[in-house]
Amino acid sequence: MKSKYDVIVVGGGPAGLTAARFAARGGVDVLLLERHNGIGQHLCCAEGVTLTGLTVVAEPEDEWISSKISGVKLISPSGDTAFIDHPNAGYTLDRSRFEPYLARLAADGGVEIAFGRRAENPVRDKKRFARVDVVSNGETRCLEYGVLIAADGVESSIARDAGLTDSLIPSRLASCAQYRLENVDIEAEIPELYLDHGIAPGGYVWVFPKSPDSANVGLGVIPTLAGDRSSFDYLDDFIRRRFESYTIAQRVMGVVPLFEGRKTMLKDNLMAVGDAARLIDSLTGAGIATALYSGRLAGELASEYVRDGHRDGILRQYPRRFMKEFGRKLRLYSLAHEVLRRLKPDEFDLIISVINEVFGGKKVYAIDTIDILKRVFKRKPGLLKYAPHLVWK
Repeated sequence: MKSKYDVIVVGGGPAGLTAARFAARGGVDVLLLERHNGIGQHLCCAEGVTLTGLTVVAEPEDEWISSKISGVKLISPSGDTAFIDHPNAGYTLDRSRFEPYLARLAADGGVEIAFGRRAENPVRDKKRFARVDVVSNGETRCLEYGVLIAADGVESSIARDAGLTDSLIPSRLASCAQYRLENVDIEAEIPELYLDHGIAPGGYVWVFPKSPDSANVGLGVIPTLAGDRSSFDYLDDFIRRRFESYTIAQRVMGVVPLFEGRKTMLKDNLMAVGDAARLIDSLTGAGIATALYSGRLAGELASEYVRDGHRDGILRQYPRRFMKEFGRKLRLYSLAHEVLRRLKPDEFDLIISVINEVFGGKKVYAIDTIDILKRVFKRKPGLLKYAPHLVWK
């Protein structure tokens, strides 16, 4: 490991690996620091990604695809069901294989990957960040860089220390629990989403098939709405109701922050990507597609910035271009989440009814969530009281 690099990326998840790979593709010197001793650690993640979100960085490979997603089934508290038949919706990944694949692409492209290194304390020099401490086996080294990219997850110490993000608070996150279940009765290629605050207060339950008889089964709850029960308490109740028999193969937990806008993405020559920038769909908690896109964009701009002699304005394109692609949707999903977490059981039935009106009996190849929300609010304008600042543009 040298003492200075053009670009240092902190974190070896999908966003960080993608950022490092595309920065190196631009011909600059890139170091990726990963605090664990390997890539592809178990996380609380349904592992679902849309086809369009995935192909930003890679074409599907059998090696790391667990299951194709050919539609989705939504279930309300009363048991009303809507099915969206979407043959090209996406995939359930095997992240334990997908992320090592991304790491191989990065390493083959010239990225130096250092495991067992924790990065902390980004330090400024005049108008820009210049150094970061790297801790390994009780020893600390100070490394210099032209660009620092924070990709160290939802509780990113780099983004927090740089002043991009604040500490997470219970009302601005979902507490999540998930089991990998085997020997279960599920429908292959069809995830199930349960919209019921009795099961998951402020959130929802997901069942994402991994194979014909295994699935990621989890939920997210808003801690301020969950009372004195944990997310696993709610998940255990659901599993006993949904499955007659099952085997628990894995147990994971985590938190999902709500989207906070462009303010968390850039400060001088320090960029945050993926979960570290809280680039999350607040409505569903999905974050893989935004991680891949933000990672690619940040990496490309970082290399351009280095090659062009640190010219002002290049890195400022990062939040602007990301928001042009995702901003309107993520802002709307954040506001829709404010509505969703307050819905009554019969109002979930209304959502199911609207989805059946739009998609019932049809094959679809794109889902316009904004159009669905418009139809729901048109049918019941009173729901706008939950988000009075919602404005359609």
